[in-house]
Order: sequence, then C-alpha cells, then structure tokens
Amino acid sequence: MKDYEAYLRYELNRSQYTVNVYMADLRRFASWYAEDTHIPFSVAAVEQRHVRAWLAQRAREGCSPRSLRRFASSLAAFFRYHQRLGTISRNPCQDLKLPKMSSALPTPVREEEMERLLAADTIAPPAETSLERFSRLRGALIIELLYATGMRRAEIISLNDIDISPAQCTLKVRGKRGKERILPLAPQLLQHIDEYRAARDVIFAAPGPLLVGNRGKRLNFNSIASIVKIELGSTHVSRKSPHTLRHTFATAMLRGGADLRTLKELLGHSSLATTQIYTHLSVEELKKNYNQAHPKAKK
Repeated sequence: MKDYEAYLRYELNRSQYTVNVYMADLRRFASWYAEDTHIPFSVAAVEQRHVRAWLAQRAREGCSPRSLRRFASSLAAFFRYHQRLGTISRNPCQDLKLPKMSSALPTPVREEEMERLLAADTIAPPAETSLERFSRLRGALIIELLYATGMRRAEIISLNDIDISPAQCTLKVRGKRGKERILPLAPQLLQHIDEYRAARDVIFAAPGPLLVGNRGKRLNFNSIASIVKIELGSTHVSRKSPHTLRHTFATAMLRGGADLRTLKELLGHSSLATTQIYTHLSVEELKKNYNQAHPKAKK
C-alpha cells in the first residue's frame, strides 16, 4: 500500500489529510478481509461480495450513508489504481449499489448565537493559567476563523503562521488538490490571531502550524471536531461541526448580498453549481418570512 500512498500524495497531489483518510479506510477493509476470510489480504482475491459484506457491517455499526459512500470511494480508487497497473482486470467496486444520501443541508447557526458565542470567549475567568488562556483563545479563534472565512476542516488544520499576512490583511489557504486561494481577514480577527499566538508562544516555541494541541503538535481532524462541538454546545443546531460553520458563513454572505461568483471563490469551489446548493437555505428563509408576513401568503 505504500506505493499507492505515494501515488495519491505526489502524483495526484492529494492533501495529506485526504491521503490519511483513504489509507485508514483501506487498512480497515484489509484488516476486516483477513479476519473474515482467514487469509491475508490480497488485491487480486477481493470480490464485490467482500466489499458489500464489509459495507453492510459498517452500516450495522451505525455508519451514515455519507460515510459508506466515502468508504466505497476509497476502495474504488484503490482498485482503479491496480487496474491501471494490471494487477486486476475488473474493479470489484464497479456497479456497486450504494445508499442514497440525504439532501438536507445543515441548519446554520443563528447570527445572534454567533455574536453571543464570540463575545463570551473574550471574557477571561479569574486566575486563568497560561494553558487555560491558550486553550480558551484557541477555541475562540477556531470558531471565528471558520465563521469568518468558510474554510473546510482540512484547510484550517493545515494553516501555518506564514500563511497569514498582517500587512495585506489576508490568509493563504490550501484547498482540495493543493489549490490555493487568498481570503480577506478583518482587522479584529487579525488582532485575535495575534492574541492567540502570543498565548501559544508562551508555552510552545515557534511551532510553525497555526493551531496546535496541548503538546504543541498540529491539531488533527478529530481534535478540531471535538473543539467545535464543545464551542457550539449552547447553540440550537443539531450538527455541531466545522461544516455547519461553513454553511453558516455561506448563509451570512448570501443574506448580506454577496453574489454567487464571489461566494464560489471564497469557498474554494471549482464549480458554480456546487455553490448554488447554499442558496437553498436563503430561499427557504425567504419562503418562511413571506408566509409569516404577507397577508395573501396563506390564502
């Protein structure tokens, strides 16, 4: 699998996060295959029934349709790679039937909730230790960055100190397939970044990554998810995730009058069609307000 990992990283230019996810999925499947068949994992021996059985087991364990489709995508890409090499003649994931994903979008966090949340994180408790101050400012900065920029989870994880330009009030973000984009930063957000870095540097010397854990290492996928879940605990949304804040950002931009092409560039979408899904949130809000306000709405 090492050759495939290098292929993903260096030939397809996938991000390290994407490579880690793909490889973790493959290792889970290979481990299950060896346990289920009682023989070592072999690319040439895998049949579609094995893939279906593994996905069925993951479904019984509570995996969502979205996760199941990602697992299948990881396996399909791996077997396509071996088809090109001539290791196998047929991809066992070909024509695999997968569960449909819900088209429901996450509910955005209300503007007043975001304002209250961001204001609360600026209040320091009495007798706060250096580590407590660092953790508080880190959580606040993660929420503010996601809300103010609409970055993806993998993008915020990969941020480094050098990606921030105080002089230009901008942030360089590395998106999918290594594509870079420049995002504007408000002066207040830059101030909060400086406050966080000052608190971080009291404990950790010049770490390089912008966001680090309590041991000074770059935060990972699960750490960011846990921090966001805790920070959004007081909000009304059921999905307390970085992706919810991405939707919240997009909704706020549309409500403020941003056009779709601007939003497309800010979100790092390659297609305008992808950006258009965010308009559904604002359309539903318009319908709700219309039905509540217009005298002819219910007649």
